[in-house]
Amino acid sequence: MTAQVHDRVRLAEAEYDVLCVNGGPLFEPAAYGLRPAPMHTGCVRGYFCLYHIEVGQLMLAELHIRTFDDLYPPITGTPAEQEPLGSAKVYRGLRLGISLSGSHLVGKDFDRAHYVPMGFQSPDAYRAQLRLGFEGGRLLTSSTIPPA
Repeated sequence: MTAQVHDRVRLAEAEYDVLCVNGGPLFEPAAYGLRPAPMHTGCVRGYFCLYHIEVGQLMLAELHIRTFDDLYPPITGTPAEQEPLGSAKVYRGLRLGISLSGSHLVGKDFDRAHYVPMGFQSPDAYRAQLRLGFEGGRLLTSSTIPPA
């Protein structure tokens, strides 16, 4: 297994890799009739997501996914589109509310000197980290984590 693609979250015009989620999963493809299959060696779970925080609410904005059965039902009326390369599909413009109660650890400015060629990257490899606290998907707190 090679280094894996992280989910990402956009907050205040900056994008962060989602490093850790406490309080439950963010998005469950099975709840929408999707059965993920490995996309490539960098995405063995078969999907990755882009989340936005809009007016304080956590939202799924984009889902990139490959399925075992090649079935891609619409999600909240949004159809899947073919990715330009490969066999994956993408759902764009979803705006699907995520009702997480818990926290995210997110990071940006990855330091390539700490790159690990297998699995997900360590939080310590990011120069900037935030802990985001949610209740029912509403952003309640955002705090900077000092570098280790």
